[in-house]
Amino acid sequence: MYVESPTVFKPDLLMLHTPASQNSTKDKNMTLASYLDLQHAPTRETLIADIVKQGIPGKVYPELQPLFKILEIDFQPLKVIY
Repeated sequence: MYVESPTVFKPDLLMLHTPASQNSTKDKNMTLASYLDLQHAPTRETLIADIVKQGIPGKVYPELQPLFKILEIDFQPLKVIY
Protein backbone atom coordinates (compact mmCIF):
# COMPACT_ATOMS: atom_id res chain seq x y z
CA MET A 1 0.00 0.00 0.00
CA TYR A 2 1.35 3.43 -0.98
CA VAL A 3 1.08 6.21 1.61
CA GLU A 4 1.85 9.79 0.66
CA SER A 5 4.07 11.73 2.97
CA PRO A 6 2.38 14.68 4.70
CA THR A 7 2.67 18.05 3.02
CA VAL A 8 5.53 20.03 4.42
CA PHE A 9 4.83 23.69 5.17
CA LYS A 10 7.32 25.81 3.25
CA PRO A 11 7.08 29.50 4.14
CA ASP A 12 9.64 30.33 1.43
CA LEU A 13 7.15 29.33 -1.24
CA LEU A 14 4.46 31.50 0.30
CA MET A 15 6.77 34.49 0.30
CA LEU A 16 7.33 34.05 -3.43
CA HIS A 17 3.60 34.37 -4.05
CA THR A 18 3.07 37.39 -1.79
CA PRO A 19 4.16 40.73 -3.23
CA ALA A 20 6.50 42.58 -0.89
CA SER A 21 4.48 45.79 -1.25
CA GLN A 22 1.43 44.01 0.15
CA ASN A 23 3.13 43.76 3.53
CA SER A 24 4.23 47.38 3.68
CA THR A 25 2.51 49.60 6.24
CA LYS A 26 3.05 52.62 4.02
CA ASP A 27 1.31 50.91 1.12
CA LYS A 28 -1.60 49.90 3.35
CA ASN A 29 -1.96 53.47 4.57
CA MET A 30 -1.89 54.83 1.04
CA THR A 31 -4.52 52.28 0.00
CA LEU A 32 -6.73 53.44 2.88
CA ALA A 33 -6.19 57.07 1.82
CA SER A 34 -7.20 56.27 -1.75
CA TYR A 35 -10.36 54.48 -0.55
CA LEU A 36 -11.27 57.57 1.47
CA ASP A 37 -10.33 59.88 -1.42
CA LEU A 38 -7.62 61.64 0.62
CA GLN A 39 -4.22 63.02 -0.37
CA HIS A 40 -2.48 61.56 2.71
CA ALA A 41 -3.13 58.61 4.98
CA PRO A 42 -5.40 59.62 7.87
CA THR A 43 -4.23 59.43 11.45
CA ARG A 44 -6.28 58.11 14.34
CA GLU A 45 -6.73 61.67 15.59
CA THR A 46 -8.04 62.98 12.25
CA LEU A 47 -10.44 60.05 11.90
CA ILE A 48 -11.85 60.64 15.40
CA ALA A 49 -12.09 64.39 14.73
CA ASP A 50 -14.04 63.71 11.52
CA ILE A 51 -16.36 61.30 13.32
CA VAL A 52 -17.09 63.91 15.99
CA LYS A 53 -17.39 66.76 13.44
CA GLN A 54 -20.04 64.82 11.51
CA GLY A 55 -22.00 64.19 14.70
CA ILE A 56 -21.85 60.42 14.45
CA PRO A 57 -21.52 59.84 18.23
CA GLY A 58 -24.84 61.66 18.68
CA LYS A 59 -26.56 59.29 16.25
CA VAL A 60 -25.83 56.08 18.15
CA TYR A 61 -27.89 54.61 20.94
CA PRO A 62 -27.64 56.78 24.06
CA GLU A 63 -26.34 53.80 26.04
CA LEU A 64 -23.27 53.62 23.76
CA GLN A 65 -22.32 57.31 23.81
CA PRO A 66 -20.39 57.07 27.11
CA LEU A 67 -18.47 54.09 25.71
CA PHE A 68 -17.17 56.23 22.82
CA LYS A 69 -16.07 58.91 25.26
CA ILE A 70 -14.29 56.39 27.48
CA LEU A 71 -12.52 54.51 24.66
CA GLU A 72 -11.70 57.31 22.23
CA ILE A 73 -11.36 60.45 24.33
CA ASP A 74 -10.58 59.63 27.97
CA PHE A 75 -8.52 56.46 27.52
CA GLN A 76 -4.78 57.05 27.64
CA PRO A 77 -2.98 53.75 26.95
CA LEU A 78 0.44 55.12 27.92
CA LYS A 79 -0.85 56.00 31.40
CA VAL A 80 -2.04 52.43 31.90
CA ILE A 81 1.45 50.93 31.53
CA TYR A 82 3.14 53.34 33.93
